[in-house]
Amino acid sequence: MNPQELLDMTIVIPTKNRPQYVERILTYYLSLNFIGNIVIIDSSDEETAEYIRKYVNDINKVNFTYSFSQGLPTTVIRDNVNLIKTKYVSFLGDDDYIIPTGILRSIEYLKKNPDIVACRGEALKIRDSNLSSDSISRYWNFFNRLEDSSGDRVIKHFSDYHTPFFHVCRSEMFIKAYSNAPSMSEIEAGYDRLIGDELLVAALMLAYGKFASIEGLHLIRTNNVESIELRESWLYDVNVIGKEMAVRDLRKKTATAVSE
Repeated sequence: MNPQELLDMTIVIPTKNRPQYVERILTYYLSLNFIGNIVIIDSSDEETAEYIRKYVNDINKVNFTYSFSQGLPTTVIRDNVNLIKTKYVSFLGDDDYIIPTGILRSIEYLKKNPDIVACRGEALKIRDSNLSSDSISRYWNFFNRLEDSSGDRVIKHFSDYHTPFFHVCRSEMFIKAYSNAPSMSEIEAGYDRLIGDELLVAALMLAYGKFASIEGLHLIRTNNVESIELRESWLYDVNVIGKEMAVRDLRKKTATAVSE
């Protein structure tokens, strides 16, 4: 593996009112002298946003970028895809870690397999903060969607759903998928949040290309942190009109992507 390949990588990290996790994740990458690009997209309140902005800017590294953008993770990525200027890109939660060697393995695989648009290795989940042996578990079995038919990939993916967001993706596909996400104004108008903040982009990603899994540690996910808000508050949205709006949009955009 050639560490210089990381110059072709961007990690996009949305965050909101969690400066401690921004500090933690950037400290991790600084300690590794990470040469890839990191984009922090911040939706914090004014005081916290100013703190995070200053923290990122004071690091004074040209490959660390701060952008303020109000919204959900998917909508703020949609509004900042212009900051992705590398061949490869990945989404990352502010409390998770993508391992640089895992990135390099995925890039190497993608270079050798031009028909694959996204790749990732294995992951661990840390369930609490004490790092005892029973707090760490393997997370995600191999997730391959290699069907030639885009329609088959989408159908089979949703019959056994796993989020595709943590893969190393070809930027063209990633940008195309996120550019079709709903805007924050649509979400505020009632567009179903589960569809708008995850399922639509996931469907488009699978429609646009094949996803592969490889051996080797790629991702550490932590499950011991405060949530921005309880996911149960919007996982099953009671706004029937908003759900219908989102379902129509999901069907239309996914059908268009499948037919391309």
